[in-house]
Amino acid sequence: MKTNFLIIPFPVRWKIYKSYCLFVILLALSYCSSISDKSISGENKSPRTLPSIASGNSCEQILQTLQEDPNKIDFLEFRVVCSRHKNSRAHMPNVKFRLEIEELLQQQRYDAALEKTNAMFTNNYTDIMAHVYLDTIYTKTGRKSSSIFHNYMVKGLMRSIIQSGDGTSPESAYYATTINEEYAFLEIMGYFPGQQSLVTANGHRYDVFVATNKQTGDSYRVYFNVDEIFRAHQRTFGGSLENN
Repeated sequence: MKTNFLIIPFPVRWKIYKSYCLFVILLALSYCSSISDKSISGENKSPRTLPSIASGNSCEQILQTLQEDPNKIDFLEFRVVCSRHKNSRAHMPNVKFRLEIEELLQQQRYDAALEKTNAMFTNNYTDIMAHVYLDTIYTKTGRKSSSIFHNYMVKGLMRSIIQSGDGTSPESAYYATTINEEYAFLEIMGYFPGQQSLVTANGHRYDVFVATNKQTGDSYRVYFNVDEIFRAHQRTFGGSLENN
């Protein structure tokens, strides 16, 4: 029997969002304040950057460049190419890892949290929340250089999504490469992801979230282009996601 790996039950998702310990929320909000050049409400829009991957680089080549000089990687290319890798686990739900890691962080068991977070990176180095956790762990344990690197990775991955649209309509939707990425993006931008629906428009598929600002309580409809996610599902399982 084929398992629809894109479906994460909402009660489980909500448990994750409500379980955040305070310092993780504050860390996420600090990313938001330093990377955002527009708001989810559509203010301060910047030019849209469509995903066009023409370099021909493999995921292995990008990861090698990342080790040599992180400033030389294109984060959009990084997200798209590595999510398409034949061994990628980027599309597998990271719910279990997140619940376990956040519990360990609350208990200040940083060595155990580090081991568990590194497991999230198995064939999936683009996981935004894994970088958030490592930034947190290394900050708490005084390993500044490692913290700076993962802080840089979070900001680069987030900017890559921000620069792809403004999320206010299908035409200006954020470009998502994984379901995990959608949820991480909303959380780091300071929103609780609420009701989610799937719509089709102009030959493309979109996830639409009702996202609520954690501070003001204001809600907005946020659109993500999920064509890449559907292509990943078809490569892995075949057939149509709607029929699963």
